[in-house]
Amino acid sequence: MEISLSVIGSFLEYIVVFSLVFSIFKFGFREFWPEVIISCLMLTFVAYSLKYGFQLEDYSSFIQLALFLLLLWGVFRFNIFYSILMSSAFVIYGLWQVCVVLNVLEWMNVLTLDQVLSGGREHYIMQGSTIASAFVLAKLIDSNFAGFDVPHGRNVNFKKRNNIFLLGLVVSLLFLFSIGYYLMLTKGDRIDVLVMLALSLIIMMLLGYLIARRQR
Repeated sequence: MEISLSVIGSFLEYIVVFSLVFSIFKFGFREFWPEVIISCLMLTFVAYSLKYGFQLEDYSSFIQLALFLLLLWGVFRFNIFYSILMSSAFVIYGLWQVCVVLNVLEWMNVLTLDQVLSGGREHYIMQGSTIASAFVLAKLIDSNFAGFDVPHGRNVNFKKRNNIFLLGLVVSLLFLFSIGYYLMLTKGDRIDVLVMLALSLIIMMLLGYLIARRQR
């Protein structure tokens, strides 16, 4: 039963992450639904293997993020620059889960971080709450936000300083968030976790501002 819930939960999480990707960037979900389903199945299999086969759950977020990026590049055929840029949706989902859903559930005395990390019912409550609320968030973004323009299959001119700066910001964002998430999973120092997540949030806001300005 636990394995079934874990597999279904992971699959739905990836569906929601892709919903965020195509809500934030100017693409319809239906345009890529075969690629989305195949990618979600692959990511779910990797998550299952890391957790139950190799006992590498603590490092799972790094590996899944790297695979997510590679799937955007290799399966969806986005330029590597835009694939890295669009991978920020993975971070948005993680920040939503940690900074919003977890805090709300703790405030409501439904669960605590320690209970979530120990597995069991609390883990699935937070996972289900995140999936449902993040899906609503994706629909709200899709309905009220025009989306950032990301050309499909087009090369990027890295001679432009803005592109290099954007790339550096996204790489920093992915690195900082992954470190913060890893520290949280391994019960690292709370201050270090908060610093990493706060820096990730600041970079996310700066990134959104620069992308919006770039399209004017």
